[in-house]
Amino acid sequence: MTKYDARTLGPVLAASLMPMLLCILSVSAKEPTIWSPYPGIQTVFITTGWPWWVAVSAAPVLFIMSVFSVELRQAPHYPWPLALLMGLLTLLSGIYFWLRLPLGLQHQGRIYSASMVIVNAGLLLAFWTAWALWRRRLTAGRSIGLALLACGWLFWCAFPYFGEGL
Repeated sequence: MTKYDARTLGPVLAASLMPMLLCILSVSAKEPTIWSPYPGIQTVFITTGWPWWVAVSAAPVLFIMSVFSVELRQAPHYPWPLALLMGLLTLLSGIYFWLRLPLGLQHQGRIYSASMVIVNAGLLLAFWTAWALWRRRLTAGRSIGLALLACGWLFWCAFPYFGEGL
């Protein structure tokens, strides 16, 4: 199977609801909390005046684009574009936490800040573990799984808000 077909389209569209729900959850509280950390992408959309539905619809659109950008093959295949993007985002996330964590400790407190470090590290570890295990034998389900892990991290807790007020 080298292309996605009608049997794959339904699961991809159904799976795209998960990043959208995580995106809604990530900005549902009036202030950043452990369950609603106001990640970077949504915070930029919201603070620059974009409508709420634009911030929420970015997650499923990016998810669908990332799933369909990977061509499936029987031979070993590496999802390099997704890996390169996630590698860059992982590096930037480390830098972000290094620079912004003191501000998070000051304004959001120890529990929130520690939770954001743990959740971010856990989701990134899950993504990179799945990528290492699945990259040579990529299937439609594994491609969806990698995209779910990447988009789930990116739209739920990546680059959480550390500061005072929105």
